[in-house]
Amino acid sequence: AFKARVGEVWLEPGRFLVARAGVLVARVWGEKTTRRRYLLLDAGMSHFLRPALYGARPPVVPLYEGSEEGVFDLAGPACESTDVLARDVPLPVPKEGDALALLEAGAYGSSMASPYLDTPHPAEYAWDGERWLRIRERGRYPDLFAGERL
Repeated sequence: AFKARVGEVWLEPGRFLVARAGVLVARVWGEKTTRRRYLLLDAGMSHFLRPALYGARPPVVPLYEGSEEGVFDLAGPACESTDVLARDVPLPVPKEGDALALLEAGAYGSSMASPYLDTPHPAEYAWDGERWLRIRERGRYPDLFAGERL
């Protein structure tokens, strides 16, 4: 009889299994109107690359209430035309500091995050069934340059 010997098995569950396990929470810091109406967020493609890279369209949930409605594109802080996390999103009109949840950010959100344009990594939390646990500290600007020598 054939006996297979397996040492360790490593697997990557992939987007299908873990996309819905992650949420990116971003705060609104401004609004801009050109031909389109943009909400300017404190998170963008440096934190969640899939919309810019693959055209992913994450569901967006407002974490605030408002009576007036609008349709917005959600733009990150980078000076890049591709730093748009979602387009044509109907939302209550937010105030500065209001938060939005971008769903389905669990697949590769953290592993694809980049310090591009000096953007620190966001804090990460996990739910253990009873409470939220911080599993990664928010990046700090000085850390972006740690290890660099002139």
